[in-house]
Formats: sequence, structure tokens, C-alpha cells
Amino acid sequence: MALAALFAACATAVVGYQASRASAETGIGQPFVPSPRFFLDFSPSFRTTDRRRLLAADDPVLRGEQEKAVLMLGQAYLAGDKYAREKAVKGLEYILPTEKEARMRALAPLYETMPRADADALVAELFRAYVQ
Repeated sequence: MALAALFAACATAVVGYQASRASAETGIGQPFVPSPRFFLDFSPSFRTTDRRRLLAADDPVLRGEQEKAVLMLGQAYLAGDKYAREKAVKGLEYILPTEKEARMRALAPLYETMPRADADALVAELFRAYVQ
């Protein structure tokens, strides 16, 4: 009998809490865009290489991880709003090589996973410094 009373009290508290929550919390969803370190830190092969980000072009393992990070940030750019797109661009700026040709090679897979217009817009933002 005591368990039934305890259960009823807990159920009442839970229902009361759920009913009192603001309905605005379930409003507009926004894609989560983590920092660029997120993609690279979750890669075991990248974590065990003493952070040799600058040598990624020479190492096929690191190049593969960089390609995954580029594709993930490309998808975040594609699905995001203005803020998420800015964050994705900053993340790509961080992980991409600075040399123009190497950067172009690293971004090439985006054209296979994104609509051409969106990929062009992203590439234009990433190469803005080379045009000026």
C-alpha cells in the first residue's frame, strides 16, 4: 500500500513538472555544430599521431580523417543557419591546409555530397582570402 502511494506521489510530481514546462522549449530546432576540434578529437588515429595536422597531406591515415572532418563540416554548413554556417567555415579554415592547391584537393569531396550551388558558396567563402 505504501508503494502504491509513493508511486502515485511520484507520478503526480512528474506530470506536474512536465505540464509546467514552457512550450517554447520545443520550438524551432537548430542543428548542433560542434567545434572543429570535435571531429578530429573523436578520431582515434588522429589522437595517436601527436597532432601532426600540418603533415596530413603526406599521411594517408590523417588525410582520411581530415576528409571525414571536411565532409561532416560540409554537411553542418548545408543544414545550418547563418550562425552554424559561420561556425562550419571557421572549422574548415582551422583544419584545411593553407596552400591553395592542397586546400582545393581537400575540398573536392564536398562536390560529391552537396548540391553544386551550396558547395560553390562554401568554397567561395573558404577561398575569399586568396581572391583579395
